[in-house]
Amino acid sequence: MCVSDLFVKRLVVNALLASGIALSLASCSKPPTKPAGPAPIVFSFKPDVTFTANPNPVKAGPSGLGSTQLVFTTKVNYVEIHVGAPNGTLLCQAHGTGTCDAPGWVADGMAFYLQDSSAPKPQDPSATLGGVVVKVIN
Repeated sequence: MCVSDLFVKRLVVNALLASGIALSLASCSKPPTKPAGPAPIVFSFKPDVTFTANPNPVKAGPSGLGSTQLVFTTKVNYVEIHVGAPNGTLLCQAHGTGTCDAPGWVADGMAFYLQDSSAPKPQDPSATLGGVVVKVIN
């Protein structure tokens, strides 16, 4: 092997090493991906049920929280609205159609569950008629 062959081989090896390092550094310079948060809550509604928050999204007040009115129509006689889960904090009880206010304490991503209170287990997920998640914006 002559000196020029050895020189060319070293150039090729150095070039390959340099490009490999450059590619490695390029992949390190990407911003880290944001970890996935909790899966979004998706509600399915029983037939003949509507359940909305008005407004949604909600404008945040000075505390960062907001207010909304929950509006619902159902064909059941009595309903309950729970916060955070079917068996979460009871917000209100009402006839099958009506409204319920959530004044000044609604946080971003807060979920409200419309429950059939005439069901054998009204706070069980099987008694959920529908739900709504409220978005709070600045």
